[in-house]
Amino acid sequence: MLFRSYLLGILLVDRQENRQQFYAFLAEKPEEEEQIWRQFLAFVNRYEQAPIFHFSEYEAETIKRLASLYRTPRRQFAPLLSRLVDLHHRVINSVTLPVESYSLKSLANWLGFKWRDVGVGGDQCVCWYDQWLKTGDRRFLELILRYNEDDCRATLHLKDWLINFLF
Repeated sequence: MLFRSYLLGILLVDRQENRQQFYAFLAEKPEEEEQIWRQFLAFVNRYEQAPIFHFSEYEAETIKRLASLYRTPRRQFAPLLSRLVDLHHRVINSVTLPVESYSLKSLANWLGFKWRDVGVGGDQCVCWYDQWLKTGDRRFLELILRYNEDDCRATLHLKDWLINFLF
């Protein structure tokens, strides 16, 4: 089975306006993957000076995979890769914390962040997406979006803590 990306989520933070807005590029059908990739790329390229904080190599690998799959010209995605800041890498190379693992869930929970849906993980979202495709029940999409938004907010929470801790 070909792995597909059905959701690319972004929490846009405007520090000057003290605003945060979650944006979700969601493929309601697997065939819409290229469409959400192009929408995501156009969106992030509007903020060409903004760093993009993420957690783990997964995001960078996804960008490379989608760029290759959809024959995206290098000039459209290479600058994006240079703006990525991997918080997992920064954490494991700069601090030692009393946590069982250095997963986003473990770190953010230790820092006081709470997901709205307790006990849910990325694997559950994959199952929900499968249920969405089978049933057409939009509640599954809403749960996926909510979880992804919480992941984005947890990443921001970790980033803010790390900056305050290190500086």
